[in-house]
Amino acid sequence: AYTVVPKTKRAYIAKYQPQSGKAVEDSNIPVLRLSELYLIAAEAAVKLNNNDKAVKYLDAIVSRANPEKTVQGKTVTLDDVLLERRKELFGEGHRFFDALRNHQTIVRKESTKEFPEIAETSHLKMVDESVSFDWNYYRVVLPIPKAEMNSNPNMQQNPTYGD
Repeated sequence: AYTVVPKTKRAYIAKYQPQSGKAVEDSNIPVLRLSELYLIAAEAAVKLNNNDKAVKYLDAIVSRANPEKTVQGKTVTLDDVLLERRKELFGEGHRFFDALRNHQTIVRKESTKEFPEIAETSHLKMVDESVSFDWNYYRVVLPIPKAEMNSNPNMQQNPTYGD
């Protein structure tokens, strides 16, 4: 879900709304949820080739969201877990880091076709460079500040930033 603010003509994800009469900044935004822990455990189980545990953890999330659905009796893949993470943790800032952690290409899709009412918002234009990039793109990791580099002679600057 999203909201378009008429005054600023900007679109925002409206997942966590403030209480009546409160500002958005006062919203109680969760930092870590139990469902995220289950999804972390399911991802780890998949990576350790332990399908029984992957099914156990992922099914807890899938069947809670939709009692008609289950992953029991299936082979759970990393893609299954990552898709469920995208749905369960939508708008919470996890997708980018999920892609980096799993060495995936980050693709930022233009959303104006699906949601024409946000086509005129002021912050949707992206430079070509940021539309798609690999997990090891040099700008994903920022340079270490010069003061930090100077304070520790054993420190090595992140790749492509020089000394």
